[in-house]
Amino acid sequence: IKRRVRAIQDRPQLHTTEHSILSKQYSHTHTHTMSYDVEHEVKGVQYFVAKVGKKQTDGTYKCTFGEIFADEEGEQWFESLVGSLKAARRAGVIKFEGQMLLMPVHKDVEIHLLKPLPEGTKVDPPKPTNK
Repeated sequence: IKRRVRAIQDRPQLHTTEHSILSKQYSHTHTHTMSYDVEHEVKGVQYFVAKVGKKQTDGTYKCTFGEIFADEEGEQWFESLVGSLKAARRAGVIKFEGQMLLMPVHKDVEIHLLKPLPEGTKVDPPKPTNK
């Protein structure tokens, strides 16, 4: 019985140690393999909202989250559409209601592009980096 009690007492400590080692390995790997150019992502949002949206009389564009989400080119372009939309909103480029947009619940939420890119601007897809 003492052996079993001792084995059970040792498990959480071992698990915690393994978890912290795995967390450090994950964090280390995550830092070196992920690259996220926020400015480029915001330009991508500007481009795709204008592409799928409707031009307003004041020169801005409006589309729904469902429209931009369903765009095939945009689907390939964005690593995280939701993160890119949030970054664009923080930059004052777009506005939409709510904290975060998720499909299909928010497919009809309107995204208003306040600062479009100059006419004819094409934004290249993000290039993978080896960091």
